[in-house]
Amino acid sequence: MENGSGVLDLKEKKSAKKGRVGAQLALSVFLIFHFAMLVVAPKRDSYLGELVSPVLDPYTQFLEILVPWSFFAPEPGPPPVYVEWEILGDEEKLLSRGQIPEYPSPFWNRERQNKRIVFTRFLMGEEKRIDAVMVPYLCKQYPDAVSIRLWRIGHDVPSLTDVREGRRKIGDGEGIERRVAAHGYCEGKR
Repeated sequence: MENGSGVLDLKEKKSAKKGRVGAQLALSVFLIFHFAMLVVAPKRDSYLGELVSPVLDPYTQFLEILVPWSFFAPEPGPPPVYVEWEILGDEEKLLSRGQIPEYPSPFWNRERQNKRIVFTRFLMGEEKRIDAVMVPYLCKQYPDAVSIRLWRIGHDVPSLTDVREGRRKIGDGEGIERRVAAHGYCEGKR
């Protein structure tokens, strides 16, 4: 407190200063930690994200700040989902085969392929979408078509750890799931 001359004791000044410095240091460390988590959290599946995941996951879940972002890398490998089709004519004669999105990409501009990948993911969202969108579209593209067979193709994307350790490669063809999506008929040709 004050001595007879009205001046604070030197010990109390040092104690107050130490407390302020300690609080400033703790706040600085917390802010650096918080900022680092905000930078790494959107790309949780990256190598750095995997390294700090024991600390990152509980922190982002507690604060509910984890937002799932999706980035398209310059060369991300084959799309993880496809819609494959067969165009059938009279007497179930095969007229054509194809898939969306095409692989390898026929476009020089990656943006056009990215739109097709997003469109395919949209189609895969509900069972009825593929039939409702693709059958009428393909029937218009192929006037001789009588029916269309559609499949949903999903690729298991290897983990970063498997790729890094050489156990798998992106687009290695392992883990493919192929399911019948629809067999629709073109309007007026049944």
